[in-house]
Amino acid sequence: MPKEKEIFNQLQIDDLTDDTREVAERIGIENFRKLVQEFGGTNLYIPFLRSFPKFLSRIIPQLLTNGYSIRQVSQLLNVSQNTVRRYSGGN
Repeated sequence: MPKEKEIFNQLQIDDLTDDTREVAERIGIENFRKLVQEFGGTNLYIPFLRSFPKFLSRIIPQLLTNGYSIRQVSQLLNVSQNTVRRYSGGN
């Protein structure tokens, strides 16, 4: 009898539905297989970067220090300019 991992390795891009195919094409079929194996049947919510305040507190001052404008940081992180100002640390 084949091992569970061997079964998951048989999953191909052509086997997928349109929405799952898009995910697999972006992250790679190997990573998609791992997601299915580990989280199959689970509703998985992928948050926006703005949902990680510790990350924003660390990265925004760093980007501003490296010469990025508030507008550039806002566009890069897909957050508002007010969010950039809030996490700027006084830069």
